[in-house]
Amino acid sequence: MKLIIAILLSSLASVALGQESSLRKLSTDPKTVIEKTVFETLPGYVCAIGGDVWSNDELLVHLDSFVAAIEERNVVFAEDVNTGGNGIFHSFIVGYSQERAPQPGVESGVFNGHTSWLIHKATQEWNPVLAFVDPYKKGWEHSNAPGRKIHDFRGETFKDFAEIDWNSVQVDRSHALVFFDDHMDQLRRLKEAQALGFGHAMFDDNYIAGVGDMFSIKDACDKDGKVREAFRRKDFPSRRCDNFHHKCETFSEDQARVAFDEFDALTDIYWEGPPLTELFTPYASIWRLMDKQIYEGPFNKDWRGPKIHNRLIVESSKPPLFTNVEVVQKMFKMTFKEVEIESARYVNIVYIKLNKGHLKLASS
Repeated sequence: MKLIIAILLSSLASVALGQESSLRKLSTDPKTVIEKTVFETLPGYVCAIGGDVWSNDELLVHLDSFVAAIEERNVVFAEDVNTGGNGIFHSFIVGYSQERAPQPGVESGVFNGHTSWLIHKATQEWNPVLAFVDPYKKGWEHSNAPGRKIHDFRGETFKDFAEIDWNSVQVDRSHALVFFDDHMDQLRRLKEAQALGFGHAMFDDNYIAGVGDMFSIKDACDKDGKVREAFRRKDFPSRRCDNFHHKCETFSEDQARVAFDEFDALTDIYWEGPPLTELFTPYASIWRLMDKQIYEGPFNKDWRGPKIHNRLIVESSKPPLFTNVEVVQKMFKMTFKEVEIESARYVNIVYIKLNKGHLKLASS
């Protein structure tokens, strides 16, 4: 079995996890107490296949150019922080992947266009063909990027990623990187990408098992389902969701094993990008969405903070690039609170090389 599950044990449990929300108090229900005891000893899981694509040292070399890009983006988008879209933790990984891999790029799920602009910025030297896919057309316009060959499948020209006639698009799919931020079942998207001949994929919103508004690749990686069970909403079955949580079906242990096998068969490399700094209040950006049942995951009253849920998320993520938050504050000219908010938006962004792909990296 080519899958390596790196278990980060108690050494990471000492990482500061921030103050537990006053809304998230422990239940005294006897069943909950038993579950709490079991889950308190459950280790997290960092999914990895095929080794590191990029080392931390390589990532750090890119930071200065990324900081400059973010400063420019803040001017272009008039200081809009892209609420509901990518934060700087994920944008850093997206920007680096595009800058290092001179290949065609596809973005499925554009939203405000912040990531579209970042992809454009990071690929200016290579000038590859780009394609943007979204049912709505708003935000950054590629008409502001003369000389770029861009296929626009947004708004009136929208077609779902799987329904586009990619043969008519001038994209070398075996070398193309598809960035999915469309909140569709990620394993389904991975199968569609492979069937269409794409070699590489990157997923935003790669939530830990049992959480999110769609089934994530990281969820598929939880073969034994123990972490999924820890995050299962009390008195609800485990479910596999698709299309912004509009379609959810009960997800059995047998189905979970099938999903794992499909994921494993599709994947040559699975590499999660590390957070910039520690995760102070993991997933705080979606707590309200879980409470409203818009996302899978525990209700506020059942979130068992530092001892279970926060700890499992931290242990299921790579160590941060910077252990000193003040370095990140200074770098991005942010307050501690602003960095804390950004860290809450980190959800294990992942690069995947499909089993028919071949990534051509630019020379250092």
